[in-house]
Amino acid sequence: MNVVLPFITTAVVFVFAILVLWQFFSRHKAYQLVWGIALVMFGIGTGSQLVASIWGWSLVPYQLYWLFGAFFTAAFLGQGTLYLLVPRWLANVTMAILVLASLVVAYLVFAAPIDTGILAKAGAVQPSEAMPGGIRFLTMPFNVYGTLALVGGAIYSAVFYWRKKARGDRAWGNILIAVGTIFIGAGGGLSKLGGPEYHSLAQLIGAILIFVGFLKTR
Repeated sequence: MNVVLPFITTAVVFVFAILVLWQFFSRHKAYQLVWGIALVMFGIGTGSQLVASIWGWSLVPYQLYWLFGAFFTAAFLGQGTLYLLVPRWLANVTMAILVLASLVVAYLVFAAPIDTGILAKAGAVQPSEAMPGGIRFLTMPFNVYGTLALVGGAIYSAVFYWRKKARGDRAWGNILIAVGTIFIGAGGGLSKLGGPEYHSLAQLIGAILIFVGFLKTR
């Protein structure tokens, strides 16, 4: 089960990413491009977990998991929602800030003194304590930003479109994307309570909800 769930999740996410990016090349919507990139990042994060489920945690998969899974996925999904809902200039400004912040944390993650001894003993369970505490703390603003953008976008869409009695599918789509992202974010805590399979299951459910949400926003 520890291998099957990460495999299914990674496959679903990459298929989803291809579909979203295909939509971008057909329709040239900025939010589709950003969501597509975020989904590729999500797939890299779940793929790192898949590798760890098979061979145990090692340095590079651990770094990729933290960078693309813990830092980038929620933030860039939220950024895609901003491109869907706010003026382009504002989305461009926030994207520039997010990219600069992402470059900084990429350097920090790859330069961090990760305790490989902890990784060797962890098995398939993701050992957060191997990453320095200061870097773990930095995941908070990325995830708060992404969650606020997603949940705020969902609330805005629900109120705006339901008041107009039009495009309720877009409102529901954003709500599903927000709920899916919350499932993904909750996976780390669930793994500590019940094991890595809980994390993988939460990510799979989150990926499905985000996929359905995207289809409703089209």
